[in-house]
Amino acid sequence: MNLSYQNSTSLHGESYDSYYTQYNSANFYNNPEPPAVHSILNFGTNGSALRNTYQNTSKILETFLTWNREFGDHSINAVIGYSWQGNVFGDGFQASSTNFPVDNIGYNNFALSNPYAIPSYRVNFGPDGVYQETRLISDFARLNYNYKDKYLFQGSIRRDGSSVFGANNQWGYFPSVGVAWRINQEGFMQNQDIFTDLKLRASYGVTGNSSGFNAYTAQFISGSLGTYYYNGVQTASYGPVQATNPNLQWEKTATTNLGVDFTILKGKLNGSIEVYDKHYRNDLRI
Repeated sequence: MNLSYQNSTSLHGESYDSYYTQYNSANFYNNPEPPAVHSILNFGTNGSALRNTYQNTSKILETFLTWNREFGDHSINAVIGYSWQGNVFGDGFQASSTNFPVDNIGYNNFALSNPYAIPSYRVNFGPDGVYQETRLISDFARLNYNYKDKYLFQGSIRRDGSSVFGANNQWGYFPSVGVAWRINQEGFMQNQDIFTDLKLRASYGVTGNSSGFNAYTAQFISGSLGTYYYNGVQTASYGPVQATNPNLQWEKTATTNLGVDFTILKGKLNGSIEVYDKHYRNDLRI
């Protein structure tokens, strides 16, 4: 059994004194750490300040059983397991303020500011979608079989579930199988002195990918839709900005591989010749 817990916390503050107010009409951008994108700065009135703190947490549990057995010319290695991973990103808050009585206060004394006296000022609570919680659960099994170190077989199956996908397709199945024939172990190869090792192999497998998706990719999201004219007044509009996608599913890559491994010149030169066919599928359908 393996257990893992990781926690990281960031604390950020920035402040601008009243000198910068004259640049509010200029296009000055901040320079955040990736993956955040830069945006135009508002230097406020009589100074401005911003303060935020965020925490990311990752918890991982892995459990597995391994069974090894040798009997005669046969060798078996089998593994079954279960893993669970929970991630929380951006658990925290942000706030900004303006209109400070003096220039040397900064972001440590928001209570001394008076942003409500500036009708056009809006407190910056941070970008949408900062907080995300995701979960990944996997069941897996693998079997290796070896006969006289001549005939080799490996088969595996994974059942992976991720919360980032649609409600109808959160689980995916990913099998793989491989066989190999070590030709140099055969009796008809014993009298040759060209190959020290010669192995023919073939495999097929499907892998899944959930990176690039976040907790909200398949979810219904509402947000600001600008303004509309109502009863002589421009009124803020709020409504759906992203439709739900219950059929969003795993990205899958299927690969078929044929190869030959060889060693010649009494171990001085080795190499491989491979042919493979790879298919990639990304189902972003609604």
